Amino acid sequence: MSLRLEVEKKKALEEMRKLMADRKNKDKKPIKINNPLAKYNNAGQLMCVLCSSIVRSENVWQVHVNSKQHKENVEQAKKLKELTNNFTDKKIKKRPNTSLGDPPQEKKIKGILKNASENPIVQTAKPKNNAPTIITYHNEEIKRTILEPIIKEGPSKDEITNVDTAKEDAKSQEGSDQPIPEGFFDDPILDAKVRNIEYKDPVEEEWEKFQKEIKEETTTSAEIIAGEQEEATAERQIDEIDEQIRNWSRVLDLELKKEETKKKKQDVELMSEDENDSDNDVDIDEYLDWRAKKANVDLTCEVLKICFDKFGAGDVIKHFTGHIMYLLRHDKDCVRRLAVDEVFKSVKTDQTSFPVAQYIDVFVAVAQMICDKDVGVANKAVTITSDLPPEVYPKILEEMKIALDENSSSKCNAYEVVCNIAMKSPELFTLCVEQGYIDHMISELSTDDILYQLNILELLSRFAVKPYGIHYLVKEGGLDKISTLIGNIQSNPLGGLMLPGYLKFFGSIAHHYPKEIFAKYPVFLNSLFEAIESSDQSVQLPVALDTLGFIGTTIEGKLCLAAVGAQFIQAVDKVGDLIKNGITEIKVRSLNCLASLISVERDKAKSNPIDHRVTLMTREWFRSLNKPNGAMEFLFETVKNPFPDIKLAAFILLDAVCQHIWGEQDVARVAGFVEYLLDRSVGDTKEAKEARYDIIKRLAHSSAFESNILTRLQKYVEEGPFYMETNLQVAMEEGD
Repeated sequence: MSLRLEVEKKKALEEMRKLMADRKNKDKKPIKINNPLAKYNNAGQLMCVLCSSIVRSENVWQVHVNSKQHKENVEQAKKLKELTNNFTDKKIKKRPNTSLGDPPQEKKIKGILKNASENPIVQTAKPKNNAPTIITYHNEEIKRTILEPIIKEGPSKDEITNVDTAKEDAKSQEGSDQPIPEGFFDDPILDAKVRNIEYKDPVEEEWEKFQKEIKEETTTSAEIIAGEQEEATAERQIDEIDEQIRNWSRVLDLELKKEETKKKKQDVELMSEDENDSDNDVDIDEYLDWRAKKANVDLTCEVLKICFDKFGAGDVIKHFTGHIMYLLRHDKDCVRRLAVDEVFKSVKTDQTSFPVAQYIDVFVAVAQMICDKDVGVANKAVTITSDLPPEVYPKILEEMKIALDENSSSKCNAYEVVCNIAMKSPELFTLCVEQGYIDHMISELSTDDILYQLNILELLSRFAVKPYGIHYLVKEGGLDKISTLIGNIQSNPLGGLMLPGYLKFFGSIAHHYPKEIFAKYPVFLNSLFEAIESSDQSVQLPVALDTLGFIGTTIEGKLCLAAVGAQFIQAVDKVGDLIKNGITEIKVRSLNCLASLISVERDKAKSNPIDHRVTLMTREWFRSLNKPNGAMEFLFETVKNPFPDIKLAAFILLDAVCQHIWGEQDVARVAGFVEYLLDRSVGDTKEAKEARYDIIKRLAHSSAFESNILTRLQKYVEEGPFYMETNLQVAMEEGD
């Protein structure tokens, strides 16, 4: 058995390498060398005729041509050809000798003058002292008496000019039958111009030739490198395939060991007693089952993950749907985690490529995994299920009811999915109601598990702020049930721990519908103000301060709170006392709460101009901060607090105050306040500098300051929040 597997493995490896080589050769485009020295033999191999050698590939033909041996062979062939041509020319034809003094044959040359006759007279004169023959046209003869003294005594400057002029005239009048020999003029440019030949600088020609050779070498080198990279890539892929085959071979070896051990087990069972058979079966099965061995399962998951990465997003689910379904229901955590990660990657990449009718089983299987004991798998399943096509939710919500029979953690996961679905649209919210999830959540508030109840309240508050959500809770009596639970908190020994959850729930709804909540559920307001007046500064008071500020953020919330009357005024006074005497955490929360009550720019639906009643109310609430000494003086001292979190909260409150004209006037009346704000030498954090800049930007357009102060404020705004002044110091060296 082992030998057969080994042979099959080798065959598979050879076939894989053969396929890789064929694919590599198929991708290559055939290249034929068109060169007189290139020749292909009967075997299809490229050969160099001159060197009589085989070239390995067409890609390296240029490398062979540029090699030293090939160039030497080319030079030898050229020399041999020249010798052969010289030998043949001497035998066939002899070149005639002509005397230097023989006059050239007379030819008809077209005149260049307008009145010249059709047959001009050509005169020649035989020079003395071996001087060159002078040819004249149109009866214009250059006297030999001019040249003879020049030859004997040497030419003068004027004579040289006359001779040069004569040369140029002779050249212009000379016909095509009398070419000037190469090198007649010393200037190579003039010499080429006279002979009607384009002048080429030898240096430039050499440079162009050099650049051409460099370009050819670069191209050849790039082709060689590309070929080597392609070969390296193919070899690396073959190595990866070999590694995967080795891993699977290990799995097959474990299967063989399992079968061998089972045979031994059967032999042991025949010899063992009947009373011990059942116990031995359990022990041996647990020992033999390789799937139960974590190391082997982890190895298999790693191999599968490598294989999955080779596919595109969604291809694994499309081609191996049944296998993914098996992995999603596997008993090992790592296997389920591998499958749910692949589904998450596929759905998040392209959700539209998975038709609901075809992949509904995959979606349902993932939805049921919200009850998984592995927290990571359950959280990933919640994320996937919360963001699926709307048409898949009827089936998912129906199949997901199995989570309601599990523990509280699984139920919370199911409720989270339901809330995320319900917030998408009124139709999906109605679907969740019809499936009974919303009523089940409200009924679970009567359990004794405090953390479970707090989680349900947090989830209910998400869709309760929606118009259709609050309408259903009011219509079906859900808010009445929750308000009844608040009234019974006093009798519950653990009610103090539950109260923050109920305050946050009603506070989130009252932020959007303050008038309705205050009118129908006064128990909520009573509990809120009692929590603010309580001495418990660790659990109830922080949540109560945040809830009060959240409700008072909107203009409608401010008016509804002011309509409460004495209870709210006492709560504002309590907030001022906490700012002065509370611990650091409570002081920061109190400053933020008062800033929310005074600010008028946090309300997105605010009206312009602001209601005059709001301006008067906010001024009274701020002045209650420190009635005897003045609220703005106290805020000035708080702004200078060295603790960063308290200073930042004080800046936020100051920014809310400066949103009103009375706040700008109070800042202008406090001596030194503006100078402190403009002082950049104060060491602040980044957040504090930004908050300071927002305040100065607001005050830079205020009518409460004089023109010189406004100029300084506007200059600060132009320089930005992080501007730093530079002081230049010059060191002077004193002389002796």
